[in-house]
Amino acid sequence: MNNVSEDINSNTQVKTRQRVTDHGEVFTSEREVNAILDLNKMYVCKTEMADKKYSISKEDQKLTKEFYKE
Repeated sequence: MNNVSEDINSNTQVKTRQRVTDHGEVFTSEREVNAILDLNKMYVCKTEMADKKYSISKEDQKLTKEFYKE
């Protein structure tokens, strides 16, 4: 089996300068992505959209529901 298939199947991530050079590959962990989203308020769970702490307008909530065809 080649290295890429082994990496995917074993749920590991190869992080080397050579991979960045060869493929432009950059690894950002799920924890880091979630922290960025939390800091930027770019994502709010659908079930929490009506929570006043997020200040999401009724209009934006309606638009979101229409977008996802709910």
